Order: sequence, then C-alpha cells, then structure tokens
Amino acid sequence: MKTIKTIVLGLSLCWISTSHAQEIHSTIQLTSPDATIAEKFGWDVCMHGDWIFASAPWDDQSVFGDGGINFNSGSVHCYWWNGQSWLWHSKIIAEIPQSNMLFGYNLSFNHDHLLVSAPGDIGNGQAAGAVYQFEWNGNSWVEINRIIPAIEQSIENFGGTITSSGDWLWIGGNTDDQLVGVQAFKWINSAWEYQQDLDWSFDNFNSYSPAFASDNSRMIVGHPENDFPQNNVGGATNYSLSNTAWTSLGTVTPSDISQGDDFGWSIALDGDRLAIGAPCTSGEQSGRIFMYTHQNGFWVEDQIIESENSQESNQLGRSLVIENDILIASAAGAHEIILFSEIEGQWIQIDSFHPMGTVEDDVFGASNWAQDDWIVTGAPGHDSGINFDQGAIYVSRISGCTDQAACNYHSWANVDSSCEFPSCDDPEAMNFVENSYCDGGDCHYFGDLDSDGNVTIADLLVLLTGFGCTGDCPHDLNADEAINTQDLMAWLSAF
Repeated sequence: MKTIKTIVLGLSLCWISTSHAQEIHSTIQLTSPDATIAEKFGWDVCMHGDWIFASAPWDDQSVFGDGGINFNSGSVHCYWWNGQSWLWHSKIIAEIPQSNMLFGYNLSFNHDHLLVSAPGDIGNGQAAGAVYQFEWNGNSWVEINRIIPAIEQSIENFGGTITSSGDWLWIGGNTDDQLVGVQAFKWINSAWEYQQDLDWSFDNFNSYSPAFASDNSRMIVGHPENDFPQNNVGGATNYSLSNTAWTSLGTVTPSDISQGDDFGWSIALDGDRLAIGAPCTSGEQSGRIFMYTHQNGFWVEDQIIESENSQESNQLGRSLVIENDILIASAAGAHEIILFSEIEGQWIQIDSFHPMGTVEDDVFGASNWAQDDWIVTGAPGHDSGINFDQGAIYVSRISGCTDQAACNYHSWANVDSSCEFPSCDDPEAMNFVENSYCDGGDCHYFGDLDSDGNVTIADLLVLLTGFGCTGDCPHDLNADEAINTQDLMAWLSAF
C-alpha cells in the first residue's frame, strides 16, 4: 500500500463510466454515528487489514467532570469488515483532549500501530503538535505513546503531515520563523526514535507542513506554496537513503509550471514511479498530474496528465495514490475519483466515478487510501441536514477481469467483469478489430486455410484435400455447402 496525506494545515487551496479494465463494483457512504456541525469527518482516512480509520479533527469533546467543552479537539472513528459489510466499532480520542489540538489531522499505519497526528497539541508548548500511537489490545485501540518534536528545532504544528514506509516515519511541521520541513524517525526496538531533520527551508507562512511521500529508500518532499520563481508555483525535493542518513539529491522539476499551480500539493511514490499533483494549474484549478520515472539516479518527467473532462475548478491531483499499478487521483472540485493505468509507457484514464448526491462543496477526494481492491475516500465538506461540513467517507470496491490470459487482467480485481483478449490489428484481415483494447492477437485471412498468416500453395493443397465435399465442409470458401471449382476460383483471387 502506498499513500500520501494531502491536506496541509493552513494552505489556502480553495474548497470548491465505464472501464475496460476496472470498474467500481459498489460504493457505500459511512458517516460518524455522533456527527456534529463542522467536525469535518473524513478529513483524513487510512486502512489496514479489516479496519478503516476516518478522522474528524474539528470534533468537540466534553471536559471530564466539569461539563465544559474542548472545542476542535478531534477524534478518529474505527470501522471493521465482518466479511459482508463495514460496521462502526469505536471512537478514538486523545487520552487528555485539548481544545484546538485537531486530533486526527493526519493518519498513518505502521508496525501494527495506528498513528494519529494532533498538530495543535500544546503538551510540549503552544501548538507544538504531537503524533499519538495506538495499539490493538484484542478489544479496543489503546493509546501507548505520544511522539513529540525533537529538540533540535523549535517546531510548531508538528504532525501537519505524516507518512510512513517500512521502518521509517516522517512527520512534518513548521518553525516560528517560517521554516517548514520534516523530521525522520526510525523503528528501533519497538519504538519510533528520532534520526534527523530534512528540508527545513523558507516557505510561505501559510505552509505549516509540506506534502511528502516515501518508499523505503526514497523520499519526496513537496512545497506547494513555494514562491520561487513565482508565487505558489510549488516545488519538490528528492531524498535518498544512504546507509542510515537521508541525503538531498536536488529538486524534482516540472517542465511546464506557472504561478499558482501548487506543484507538490500531493505526491505518490511507488518504486521507480512518481506522481506529483498540481491541482491549481494556471490559477484555473483544473489541475494536472506530473508523472516521473527514476532513471540513472534522476527523476525524469514522462507525462503530464489531464482529465478527459478537464474544466476549471476540477482540482485534479488534490490527492494521489498508486496501488497495484493503478494511479488513483481525486478531482475534488468535480467530486470525482479518476483511475489511470500505465499502458505501453503512458498513463491512460480507464475509469472515473463519483457517488450519487455529492456536490462540489463536499470536497469528495480530499483524502484517499487504497488497499487491495478497496478505495476509501474522504468528503469532509459533506452536509447532512442542518449539520454543515459534517463530513462523510465513501468506500468503493474494484471489479475487473480475473482471467490471466486477458490483456486487461488485473490482480487487484476480485469481482469478475468483462475481459478483453488480444485482437487482430491488420485492417486487411477478416477478423480485424478497430479501436481494440489491445493488439497482438491472431489475424485470419481469406484463403489462409492452414492459419499460418499467409496464403500459399500449402493452403491450396488443404482446399484440394476437401475437393468434392458436400454439406458441412470446413473449407467451403463461398458457403454454398460444397467445395468445388467456385471455391477454387475464390481461393485464386486471394493468392
């Protein structure tokens, strides 16, 4: 599973099918059972095994004992799969809730532990931030640890972004002098231990945390509100793990970028493949995705993706995930999820979907997580009755071809749908298929009776072997239920 947390505290991004290969088999909506106004349930989501976790960072919590309220304290709701449906299980809150701690701002899962960020946590100083660690004890998810910033930096809003991969955990934050960056932690002796700081650099004061993605030995840090060379152009820095230290290898550069694009808002990394979102392209917010492959130590841009129905305010690239060779991208302004597959070196749109009843202000696709054949999507702006911004999440399942001999077979699918097999790409063949899903199939030609792809004397011998046949004859070229001189003349015309 690869994922990227894409909503960054304080950033000013506005809130506004059918498939050959995979299809959305079903989509269900899940809501918080104790939903309140503006709790923004679905702000972030993550999944592990039979569990789905969805956060509501602006959820208010009661103060134990005195009847008061911790406003915007935050919570995380847990759902589990019973083999047939997703059931609400429990609600997680911090052991000591605080007002404006935004518990659940970002989620991740690693080493059987749920990681929940609270960038407004004041336990280590004013809005210093923290990441809470939860473990399953057989009955419930219990808090076992609280990760705070290392003392090397005077960090605020620690946990504005988090992600993890293998034995590494990265937590983003900012300093009081407008520096933003990442601290790296490593799993050592069953605990997360601080290792080093990465990418502390000047950025727009609204950027409380960068976006980033990781894949064990590689790390990309995005700065969507980087103002060089123009306001909010964005940028990304490339890191590599050398022995036990992360080293900067320079920047990942887009070929076509303009003021206000927010390049680096979202990032997905999968081995030698990298996707970087720029959801505010050219200020029109139609959005684009820049695709790279790792070649000879560098990230080389291969393609710029736009949606087939690209329009203003679509925000394509608001969130990105690569899972099982499928790129899953949100176009939050269009309340749509778009699936792309890499075919012959190019990423091709293969499907798109949006749930019935969603609207632009729902911000459907603000967060995404993919695992196996499941996609979990957050819509934190969803309204329910008088509860504006109550939020919701949508759980979708992928169906597709399960026949390994088909050219659109995909290991992700477990609910079978139509398969496409290689077809003939020669217009002169009798079985030519125009605009086929994939070429390379056998071609059949008139007069080619031995099916070797050519019309030769060998085919004439096959015809003569059946000469004089009547009735159901296998090589009756003119279909008159007899092999005679008329068939011989027809064959000669194709020779």
